Amino acid sequence: MASYSHSVKYYLCLFAVLALAALFEIGVFDMETSQVSDGNMKKRFAFGDSKVCDLRTPSKAVPVVLISLGRSGSSITWTTLTSLARQENIAYEVTGGNLDKNKKFFKDLEKSPNKDQNWLINSLCKVRNFRDDVQNATVFGIQWKPYEATWDDDYAIEGLHAAAKYDKTEIKAIFLHRNPLDRRLSNQRHTKSKENDNDVSAHCEVGDKKCIEQHSNFDRDLSLPVGKNLLHFVKHDETMKQRIRDRLDEVNMKYVEVSYEKLYNEDNAKEWMRIFSFLGVGPSEGLTMNDVRSTFKFASTHTKARNETIVNFKRVEQTLVGTPYEYLLSS
Repeated sequence: MASYSHSVKYYLCLFAVLALAALFEIGVFDMETSQVSDGNMKKRFAFGDSKVCDLRTPSKAVPVVLISLGRSGSSITWTTLTSLARQENIAYEVTGGNLDKNKKFFKDLEKSPNKDQNWLINSLCKVRNFRDDVQNATVFGIQWKPYEATWDDDYAIEGLHAAAKYDKTEIKAIFLHRNPLDRRLSNQRHTKSKENDNDVSAHCEVGDKKCIEQHSNFDRDLSLPVGKNLLHFVKHDETMKQRIRDRLDEVNMKYVEVSYEKLYNEDNAKEWMRIFSFLGVGPSEGLTMNDVRSTFKFASTHTKARNETIVNFKRVEQTLVGTPYEYLLSS
């Protein structure tokens, strides 16, 4: 009797194994195992293969991910870009506008059984299908702030990888960065404005003199770290930029790298035309800075030189001169 019982269990187990194998073979379970390098460690994890939508459009609009750290001019860059490319629209910060929201976004992906490596593609699909302001656009997309704490998250890596492999249309990325000294100063101004009793908008629309005047009040008595602290800060910024480049290259993501300084501080529009040439839409030749500025929705809220606003500018200058980061003083 015991022998018979063991035989039944054996055949039941064998049947279960064969049934599972058959289900995998016909695609009922379609799982992809990924291997992610994290320093000297390698983690293995499995993602489900969710259904993704078709991003192709009659107008052949280009889906774009704008990758940019905070206070780098991403909002005005996107509205200017899409305005010049035919229809102005907004790219929302899908992964969160600050570090806490960014961490929560990726943590929620881990908790949700309906989310997998296709989250980036599906985020673009939602923009494409449910946003009225992109229906006639030639460019649409989302913003992604690449915080260090989550840039190596499994879902961040695999989301980019899935987008790079998407074969219905090419998803492209724009990597925008800005002089870290100016980003830090901008953060200080932003913090000051939030501490003020009056509610001050983060951006001022062109012609809003009251808003611009309010911002000018925060464009004074600013300071930067000096000595080793400043060198650590700018070196860390360079390292993070390189990590972003390396990741985009690693997953074979098509991207163009542009700088805030060349977009806004030059007397020509070459950097803008580089973007349009890369995207394959918009004015890739003959564009002037007058054309670009005519589309600006937001006004510049600070026009003073660094030595006019940074109270310890001399010490900042002394720290950077003669180092690989001296160029930051003139860019």
